[in-house]
This record gives sequence, C-alpha cells and structure tokens, in this order.
Amino acid sequence: MKRLISHLRTPNQAVTVTFLVAAAASWINWGFGLVIGAVLAREMAKQVRVDFAWLVAAAYSGFVIYASGP
Repeated sequence: MKRLISHLRTPNQAVTVTFLVAAAASWINWGFGLVIGAVLAREMAKQVRVDFAWLVAAAYSGFVIYASGP
C-alpha cells in the first residue's frame, strides 16, 4: 500500500486512487472495503496534502460497488 501511495502527488490522484481501491475491496466484501478504505484514507492523508474529508468521502463512495455491483 505504501508503494502505491508513494507515487501520488496531487489531491485528485489521491481521491481517485482511494475510491478505486475502496471500490475494488468492497466488491470482494463489504467489511474488507470498509477497513481498507479507512486505512488507505489515513495513510493517503499523511503522504498527500489533501483535505481528509475528501478522502473519507471517496473511501465511503466505494460502497457503491458493494450495493449495486460494477
């Protein structure tokens, strides 16, 4: 996860990657998506200068995949 985050520099990249990873994890299992989304958002906020609320919203938006499918 840290290797993935180390390549990101802009807030748009951080939010997009957080959503995509959380969505992929939520597709596997809703609980897995919840944990991965939260951990990724926290680590992403340490690396990229972005509003934490946007990262949390992106991670939570990954549940669209769980509820509706791809």
